Amino acid sequence: MSKAEVIKRGIIYKNDGLFGFAAWPSVAKLNDGRIAVVFSGDRIKHVCPFGKTMICYSYDEGESWTAPSAVANTVFDDRDGGITVKGNQVLVTSFNNNFAFQKHENENMPAGAVKDIINKYISLYENASQDEVGSFVWVSEDGGNTFKTHYKMPITAPHGPIVLSDGRYFYVGRSFSVEKKFRSENDNTEYLPEGIYYSFSSDGYNWTQPELLGTEVPENEMWCEPHAVEHKNGEISVFIRVHEKNNFKIPMRTIVTTSSGNLTEWSKPVELGLQASPPHLMRHSSGAVVCVIGRREKPFAEQVIISDDDGKTWSLPFDLDNSSVSPDLGYPASVELKDGNILTVYYQHEKENEKNYIKYTLWKLV
Repeated sequence: MSKAEVIKRGIIYKNDGLFGFAAWPSVAKLNDGRIAVVFSGDRIKHVCPFGKTMICYSYDEGESWTAPSAVANTVFDDRDGGITVKGNQVLVTSFNNNFAFQKHENENMPAGAVKDIINKYISLYENASQDEVGSFVWVSEDGGNTFKTHYKMPITAPHGPIVLSDGRYFYVGRSFSVEKKFRSENDNTEYLPEGIYYSFSSDGYNWTQPELLGTEVPENEMWCEPHAVEHKNGEISVFIRVHEKNNFKIPMRTIVTTSSGNLTEWSKPVELGLQASPPHLMRHSSGAVVCVIGRREKPFAEQVIISDDDGKTWSLPFDLDNSSVSPDLGYPASVELKDGNILTVYYQHEKENEKNYIKYTLWKLV
């Protein structure tokens, strides 16, 4: 069974200023060889109205990184940043929260300048069009340099779609919706019922009708933030974050379900035995399947499990980075470099009262 050997760690983006909170990254190799990392930045905290979905580039295999620029910058809180590359077409996914939800979250903040800044911003823009609330795909047709088009999707996932061997996009995500108590009186949007759905696209714009993943969600559980990997036989496994509904303080878990019958059936989900989530998967050129996750239970860590038999069995988790002092960490994602080494990006912080920032670990399979 393959193992992970850490080579080095580094920083992609760090900002100690008021708007320096950064989180939820993804990574991909662009068609011209550059590495691109997307994440939510320009934030004050975990939930605030200022977030933008940002992108940084590396021209030297992750040795150095450009300053970030914005891909998604609505008046709302643009969160996450999935990235998927197919030739010169690059898709970046994001979602946001409306001001009613943000105002509710800010009510629990202690009195002070930060609370006042957020409330003032919301009061200035709370009449903004609700058409800009949702889950989005931002499209680049020039290799990831500019993103001139975006459209809504009924599902959302932190790392976005994958590209299948036949060239189609496969996007699996949780249904996006706004809770009724946070909807405006004139919001008549028809959201998909709660669940995990999947959809296909050949051109990056037109998607098949989302289909519910053929598994029943237990009433007391929340399933969200899935990612997928295609097997050598063309079937697909979907890995899903699971935790008790309305309780984020118990361990997150990761479950997996696999398609059969040409994606017409899905297996009963099985536990991976991990107190960690959400997952990101990639296939290495060696054939190994790599799944990275964030462990938010002590001891905190960014972890990886590895399969040498196309997902039939998995290694025990290896720690890629266990230096975090907080459970607010994770969302790791990986990309293979030219030399076969793997670059895994994630967010965390190592000092108390420090803002989260975007890090990487460079490692190899041994």
